[in-house]
Formats: sequence, structure tokens, C-alpha cells
Amino acid sequence: MNREEALKLLREEPVFWSRMGFCYDPPRAGKDGRQIIFSRDFDRYRRLHDQFEKIGVTLHTSIMHNGWVGDNRYDYEAADATVDAVLHDAPQRLYIPRIKLNPPMEWCRSHPEELLVYYGGPKTAEEIAALVDTPLHDWFGGDTDGYPVNGGFYQDDRINRNGVIAMQSFSSRVWLRDASEALRRLIEHLENGRYGRQILAYQIAFGCCGETTLWGAWRPAGTTRRGDYGISHRRDFIEWAEKKYGGREKMTEAWGVEPEKMQLPPPPERESAHSTLEECFYAGSALMPDYHEFLSQKDAEAVNCFGRVVHETCDKPSGAFYGYLMVPQTAYAGHLAIDRLLDSPDIDFLCSPRSYYYCAPGEPGGEQCPSRSMNRKKIWLDELDIWTHLDPRKHPHPGTARNMEETQVLLWREWTKNVTCNQNFWWMDLGDGWFSHPQIMSTLGRQRELSGRLKQTPHRSVSEILLVLDDKSFGDMRVSYGLSAGMRRFEREIKLCGAPTDLFRLADLDEMPLQQYKVICFLNGYTLTEERWQSLKARIRPGATLLWNYAAGIRAPAFDRQNVRRVTGFGIRGGTGYSESVYDDAPLDFPPLRIDESGGGETLLSASDGPVAVRKLCGEGGCAVLATEPCLHMEQLRPVLQAAGVHFYAPMGCTVYADNRLLGVFSQKGVVADEPRLPETMRLAETLVKASTPSQAGMAVYLIEPTAAK
Repeated sequence: MNREEALKLLREEPVFWSRMGFCYDPPRAGKDGRQIIFSRDFDRYRRLHDQFEKIGVTLHTSIMHNGWVGDNRYDYEAADATVDAVLHDAPQRLYIPRIKLNPPMEWCRSHPEELLVYYGGPKTAEEIAALVDTPLHDWFGGDTDGYPVNGGFYQDDRINRNGVIAMQSFSSRVWLRDASEALRRLIEHLENGRYGRQILAYQIAFGCCGETTLWGAWRPAGTTRRGDYGISHRRDFIEWAEKKYGGREKMTEAWGVEPEKMQLPPPPERESAHSTLEECFYAGSALMPDYHEFLSQKDAEAVNCFGRVVHETCDKPSGAFYGYLMVPQTAYAGHLAIDRLLDSPDIDFLCSPRSYYYCAPGEPGGEQCPSRSMNRKKIWLDELDIWTHLDPRKHPHPGTARNMEETQVLLWREWTKNVTCNQNFWWMDLGDGWFSHPQIMSTLGRQRELSGRLKQTPHRSVSEILLVLDDKSFGDMRVSYGLSAGMRRFEREIKLCGAPTDLFRLADLDEMPLQQYKVICFLNGYTLTEERWQSLKARIRPGATLLWNYAAGIRAPAFDRQNVRRVTGFGIRGGTGYSESVYDDAPLDFPPLRIDESGGGETLLSASDGPVAVRKLCGEGGCAVLATEPCLHMEQLRPVLQAAGVHFYAPMGCTVYADNRLLGVFSQKGVVADEPRLPETMRLAETLVKASTPSQAGMAVYLIEPTAAK
């Protein structure tokens, strides 16, 4: 099988993931000298893989031990045991190993200057080396709340969490060299082994949870266990910046500080925390935007480097997690160099977990990444770790199903979302049997068969609402948990208006048709310049409604409050506090703003000292709305959409996922009793499922087709 044939399978066939081979990260040997896998009860996991193969799923994946156990020392016993457990006596099964490339402890001791050091950590190589493999050496790099250490997802009997040093710095050239060698050796070992022909592709993994995110990225606001203050990292940052600016003099001018005196601010100072607009958007200094850009460039450089190793060693597809924009810490994570990976010949597929926000039955669900953007140039795979009612945790996530009816709603919602986005996915069993029930497996088998039928008809978007996300804006501002949560909540509220939506990046708009969209919502757009906006506006349908949030255009290209008026048509001024309309789950850490009343328009929401959401008419019969707080609920949004001529398939309180082939309606309030209201160009072909749950979340999924020509 050549790479193109493998890519076709990755694009079209669903995948199953199990905990087979789940091992310590970094690698660790037991008293018997064997590398520790959390469970060597391979027969238990093998039964899960066999269940999925019986419903026609031939692509399988899991974590695989990388074999890198020390400086120039390798041991493939654990890797061989894993691949054999997945593939023995299953000649039609194909495997995608997820290979974590974080270094072993011996490497950390030998290269302390190449490790990531959190703020306030040790300064010298000797001090760093003294902390390796001690409780002050952080091996997880995430918030452990909700992640049981023993008997849970991330088993470990050691307390190496929340330390002052972490694993490798992503800017470490030594790590890139040595991890590339470890990857090359493992691939050669596997390709020359018994199952080489059954390995379809390789997933690259490193960093926190293997998701190519910097250590400490996912910790909550105010932590000091985040950022990289290590030796090699600071050196490489200065070298990178000098190259970017063409010399130290121009770099110093842009930063406003001599490189020798430059100190990266502590993590809490990289967050908004009621700062002024000038502080929030880094007016007057390019230091922090440059630092955010550097973090992401180094992360993407590592992904590219390892993808190149895969291609050069075996010419099979390579991919990785990347692009988590719907989370507040994306600038910390290093996920802002999306275009570098989308344009790379060394990466074939990208992926992320589904959204963990608003994902309970009755909620819209969603994604952590604008997957349609990624799917334009790469194969996109959505990780569906759906928390079914078989999840055994005593304190489950609020999005966990409580019974079979709710499980069915989650299964159908996530499948419908991916099919109508024209993208692929894998079912992820992170709990040793989340799908192991005949009724669940019957549903997944039916969905797989339906996916094959639907692929016979080319996908076409039917959405009239476009949500636009600007990745560059995240790097040009301090981290605001409130504004980020507000974007997610806005997406939820507009999805619950009863019409399908599309989500793309601002970078895509120059290359994609825009005429189908009656409403375009800019979720952030702080770097949208007036010149670029005029170019985009010329391609938007006449009479379209534009929704702007907070201070769109303010960093376009330099900080200027007047840029907001030039781009959106609305003036802004400071506020004395927050309105009662602000979303109750948006932390109040951003500078409060009000809309200048002199510009006229209809006030939709207001505070005691002025309006926070205003609508007014603009050219060619359209209108524009600015909300200077995360505050617009479905009750305010649906009338705006209706006035724009958006077609509603379902009542308010319903999420709609739809394309030209499939329609899913997911209700907050019980079974969808009536047939959906379809445009004249469509008709119902078949009702696939219609059901409600004891908690009154309901769903209905239909096949649709075009009406016969009159």
C-alpha cells in the first residue's frame, strides 16, 4: 500500500483507539527490568479491538512505547508486545501507533540545559540536574484536578506533579536530534518486523498528554508552573528574534529593552486580570507577541521534523495533534503556527479531541479546533472520547451520559457533527469499555454503514452562518479567560438558535467563497486591518449581517482604538464595570468597554454607564452588531439571524448539524416532535433516529436529498 492509498483510508474509514500499550511517560522500567505498561492484560483490550472489527472497523490505534529508554539505549519489548496484541491473527486489521517522543530520565540527567524550567525555577545546569527524577520534576505538565493518579487515566505511583522543572524544552535542538533518532530506529524496527505491512501511518506525540502542547499549558489562571525559562530556550529566543528583525538594534527598538536586560514576565503577568486595553493588547512593545510566535514556531518545527523522519524512513502518512484555538491557553500551548503545518509536505493529518465544553446531552458539543480550516488542506481526525454511561469514574465530567438514552444522543450528535463537516474521526475508549455494550456497538456499526452510503454523494455546506476565528489575535494579546470563554459560549448560543453554522479561520476567508453566508460572526478578529476588511467586504453577499465582538481591529496592525471604528463602524470607550448581561461562565478578567452612543443604532443590551451591544444598518441593506462583552444569548441572536433571512430548521433551543446529505436536530427539551422545516431545495429521504432521554434532551437525525426539479 502506498501513501496515497493509506491517506484515502484515513480520510474515509473511522478508527478505534484503546488503552492497549498505555505506558509511563517518560518511560520507566519495573523491578523486573521490563518497561511498565499500565496493564499487560492485553486480552482485555484485544476484546475491544475485536468488537470494533466485527462491525467493520479495520483501522486501529493506541499509544505505543517508543523504545527510547536512555542515552543511546533502546528496548522494543513493550512496543513489540503492543503491536502483536493488536494485530496477531487479524490480517485485515491496520494499525496507527501513537508514539510519544518525550525523553527518558537518563537523557534529562545528561542534558539539564535542554529542559523546560518554569518561572522561579533553577537557573544553572547543575541546579536543574539536581532536581531530575525528584518530586520537583514535573512529568505531567497539566492540571491534575479530575485526573486520578492511581487507578485512573494517568496512572503513576510517584508524586512528580507541579514541580519547578519539566521535561524537554520544545526549542531544544539536542532533543530534536535525539528524539528523531529514536523515532527513526523504532520505525525501522517495526517496518522490518512481522507486522510492517499492517502499519498504516504514524501519529507523532510529545509534550503534555502527547498533544504537542508545552508543559504546563493547561493549568488554570494565575499559576507560575507555566512558560519556559530554561537555558537553551532563552538563548534560542534571542537568536530567533535577531534573525526576525535583521539585527539586535532593530530587535531592541521593537521590544523597548536590551536583550541582556530582557526578562520574560511571570505567567500571571501574561494574563489580562483587569488590565487596560493598552496592556491587554501589548501596546508599545512587540516582546510578548514575538515570544508567543516563537513558542508556536518551535512547536510546529518539532512536528514537522518528526513528520519528515516518518516520510524519509518509510514513506507512510504522519500526523499529530495541533490547532487548539477554542481554549484560553492556546498561546501558552504553542498552537498558533497552524499555517506552517497546513503548508508542510511532511504532515498528512491533524487531530484534536472534541470539545469538553457544552458537551452534555442537549448541548451543542463542538471542537477544540476549527476543523473545517484544517480539513481544507490536511486530513482531519476528531478524537471522540465520548463519556458514555459505562464510564466507571465516581466523579464524572458534567458531559458524561447517565444512561443508555443519553449515550445514544452523544453518539449520534458527534457522528452527525463530523459527517456534516465532511471529516473523519476515531472512537476513543479511555475507560476500558466505554463502548462495550451490544446496543452501543449496534449504533456504531450502523453509523459506519451510513457513512459509506453518504460518501457516494459529494458534501456541500448548507450553512448560512459563518463563525470566524483569528489565530493571530491570540498571540497579540494577553491571555483572557473571560474573552476565550465568551467565544465558546457565543458559539453555543448561536448554535442553539436552530440553524447550522460553519467555523473557519480568518486566514481562510481570502481563499473560500463567502456568498452563501447571510451572517458572519467575527469571534475575535483583533488583528483585522481596515485594508484587509475592505477586500473581504467586497466578496461578502450584499445585505449580509456582521457580528463583531469586543474590540475587533484594535491590533491592526498597531494598537489604536480608532481601528475598531474603521473596521466595524462602531466607536468604543472604557466602562466602569460589567453589565448584568455578561455570560455567567466568562471570568471577568478583561477591560470593560462600552459603545460610543454618538454612532447611533438600536441598543440590544446595556449597562448603567452605556450600551454593550448595539445593532445598526450598514451598506446595501445589511446591518452590523457590536457586542463589547461576551453577552449575546440565543434570545438576542435569533431575532438578528431572522432579520438577516437565515433559514431555521428547528425552534430555538435546538442545535442543528446539516449538510446537503444529512440533518441532525439535537434539542434541550425533549424529543423533536415535528419534522424539520427544510428549504424548498431539500426534502426528507429517511428518518434515521428520533428519541428523547429521561433528562429531556432529544434528537432526530434524517437523511435528506434535493427536491426534484420543477
